[in-house]
Amino acid sequence: MTKRQLLKKIKSEYIVEKRKENSYDIVILLNGKKIYVKILNISLNTILSLNSKYVWELKKGKISGIRFITYSSNIINLKDFMKKENKVVILTKMPYKIFRQINESDIEDVTNEKLVNNVLLITNPHSIYDFFK
Repeated sequence: MTKRQLLKKIKSEYIVEKRKENSYDIVILLNGKKIYVKILNISLNTILSLNSKYVWELKKGKISGIRFITYSSNIINLKDFMKKENKVVILTKMPYKIFRQINESDIEDVTNEKLVNNVLLITNPHSIYDFFK
């Protein structure tokens, strides 16, 4: 599912407020709460690396045996987004892996976790309705 299709689907199902900042994509009004949503375009051959609370990195490449060869990377600054109350990050597809950096030399695989760094992480956009119930 592309970002455009996902936005169209969310706008048809929920009450959406216009965004006022560039730090998020949409605001969903649900039961008197504002839920701030950031949508990231992800492909299947991508590693999402949570370098810190505010800096995330998308590494695109290919899988060669047990190694991942990176072709390009994109740094995402989420400092303003992390200041919001109810934060949700929706990934358009399930990435190859999701890693969280603990310190300079240790990383943790958080591919199957739903709550990372105080952010609800939705890796399957088709199950959006389960999370917003």
